[in-house]
Amino acid sequence: MPKHIFGIDPSLTGTGICVLRVPDEELLHTSTISPKKITGVARLDWIMKQFSKTLDKFFCTGDPIFIEGYAFGARGRGIFNIGELGGIMRLFIAKKYGGYYEIPPTTMKKFICGKGNANKNVVLERVFRKYGIGSEILKDDNQVDAYALAKMGMTYMKFDDQVDNGTLKLADYEAVALQGVGEKCTL
Repeated sequence: MPKHIFGIDPSLTGTGICVLRVPDEELLHTSTISPKKITGVARLDWIMKQFSKTLDKFFCTGDPIFIEGYAFGARGRGIFNIGELGGIMRLFIAKKYGGYYEIPPTTMKKFICGKGNANKNVVLERVFRKYGIGSEILKDDNQVDAYALAKMGMTYMKFDDQVDNGTLKLADYEAVALQGVGEKCTL
């Protein structure tokens, strides 16, 4: 059984990280990695160093990591930069931490809000209401998304066993969204 569940919302301007303890779902850590005035390869290097330091504080063998998939609405040159960070981060997680589960943004939104096209403000409001947590703890939308991914990951890890024995109660939209989580990505 894992000791922690990680939610990661990768971004060049603010990578959100959330760590929940298993099995009580206590929030152990939430942060945003925000590089200031760094660009190019130096920014990628700085993000990955901060990312590794944070995960190393909590990671135990077997802990699942849930990472938000790519948003396909991005345009222009930024697409390449986002792709670079996403690729580096996924390869790093697969090599160092044994893999990850990818959750498309629309799937996470469906799990939280009941529809996959909810805007950031709706996701924020639903997370605060659904889990009784507020802006005094989750400081920005990157942390909100990382927290939502970790909560969805926690439910995903319980899903098969507890749905079968009737102890996990889910709304229909939550169960549908959990089916959108793919197999664990490993090397």
